[in-house]
Amino acid sequence: MARTPSVVARYYLYMATSTLGFLIPVWVVLLDETRGFTYTQITTLDVVFFATILLAELPTGYVGDRLGRRNALVLSSLAVGLSAAVFGLVEAYSSFLVVYIAWGIAQTFRSGNDSAWLYDTLQETGAADAFARVRGRGLAVLLGTNALTAAVGGHLFRLDPSYPFIATGLVNGLSALVLLTLPETDGGGEQFTLAKARKAVSRLTTPRLRSFVLYIVLFYGIGWSADLFVQPIARAAGLSFVELGYLFAGLIGVSAVASNYAGAIEARLGTARVVHLSPLLLGGLFVVLGLFPILAVPVFLVHRSLLNATTPIAEGYFNDLTPSLGRATALSAISMAMSAASIPVKLVSGPLADATSLFTTVAILGGGLLVFSVAVLVWERPVQPSLRAAANGD
Repeated sequence: MARTPSVVARYYLYMATSTLGFLIPVWVVLLDETRGFTYTQITTLDVVFFATILLAELPTGYVGDRLGRRNALVLSSLAVGLSAAVFGLVEAYSSFLVVYIAWGIAQTFRSGNDSAWLYDTLQETGAADAFARVRGRGLAVLLGTNALTAAVGGHLFRLDPSYPFIATGLVNGLSALVLLTLPETDGGGEQFTLAKARKAVSRLTTPRLRSFVLYIVLFYGIGWSADLFVQPIARAAGLSFVELGYLFAGLIGVSAVASNYAGAIEARLGTARVVHLSPLLLGGLFVVLGLFPILAVPVFLVHRSLLNATTPIAEGYFNDLTPSLGRATALSAISMAMSAASIPVKLVSGPLADATSLFTTVAILGGGLLVFSVAVLVWERPVQPSLRAAANGD
């Protein structure tokens, strides 16, 4: 128990150094303004990225459970850093396809393993109840770092479009060194077989988890797909590269505050209210944005805040209902499902934005989120507090 504060502090340092903030405000700008790609081409690249995740998630989740979650995170940091640096240097569309595939594989080593590692680390010291608070603060640290580096990223991009991407590569390389100072958890190791991996994935379709998984997959799949249009909307409004960096610093900074208070939000409102209401609120705001474009900044502030504040709360609920053995694989399966949901959204939204307008596209995405969310709620409540109480022995 004594080592927990030190481990948590290093976990926060890892979150800070795994930032993508330098490139967050300019990656779409690089593709559409510097490289001259259409929205259809850009969303097609995203489809390739998510299709790669779809194919690689379960194998890399299994590797995390089999060989060690911390080691999987080290591989991810190194590969993400390399992919980010190359992203800023290549020019041909075919080269970007290769980078997106490599980045997608690298990302799958991070998704699932980071949450599973933290939950098991806290559980081993009897502090599993602190997961939402620690995870929320960890995400707040990441978002805070993203905000600071986003402001710098706009300046770097003005100097040279490749600089934000090279800086991202260097910082993520540093995160791999931080990870090597963290302990490995007992996630199952040699006991984790392919048969147990299949069992871990099959739990997602059981009555206790099926509607929850479907609900958050729709929420994040559609919610993050809309994020692609923030940069071009800001540029269309006349923002310079430097101003774009400061805009994203503000958006991410507010998200960091929301994530930092995720534990308090959960204690105040309850897991069910937060998870059930967030998609409905976000979908409604996107529809409103389509009617009133002047509300873009406040809508995108709430957009990012909802996505980031809900993450540790939803992850905590899922972890409570999932055994340690196979947890990373199960989380990877959810990430894979999100990728699957994102693919049709990307295939439709890119051509739609080219054919209509950015605001119309965002409004249609919001309407879809509203319809799907209501349908799931009518079918079955995603969060069932009685199941969580039973899993925790209350």
